[in-house]
Amino acid sequence: KSIDHKALYDTFSDFGNILSCKVALDEKGVSKGYGFVHYETQKMADDAIQKVNGCTIGNSNLVVYVGRFISKKERQQQNAQNFTNVFVKNLNLNATLEEVENLFSQFGKITSGVIMKTE
Repeated sequence: KSIDHKALYDTFSDFGNILSCKVALDEKGVSKGYGFVHYETQKMADDAIQKVNGCTIGNSNLVVYVGRFISKKERQQQNAQNFTNVFVKNLNLNATLEEVENLFSQFGKITSGVIMKTE
């Protein structure tokens, strides 16, 4: 959550011309831990996804997920047709992604996973 608009822009401008860039903020102006970058072309966005996904940004030790933006309406339509996401809460604060994936892999193939943490 330590990344601001400038740091987000600086990180992603290496991949092409950015049309807009925004860190999502709560009502107190504190980062919600995610943001949006809109590129001029699809190739630029694809390059950023390929090169930054799974890396760390700024002073954080958290690994970031970078992927294509899917609107809430599109996500709801996809989920209604093929619901495959599972939300798990109250994990041990020391749980690792590997441990969680090992636990859930007995129920089927895991295509992606993330543990959201606050600092």
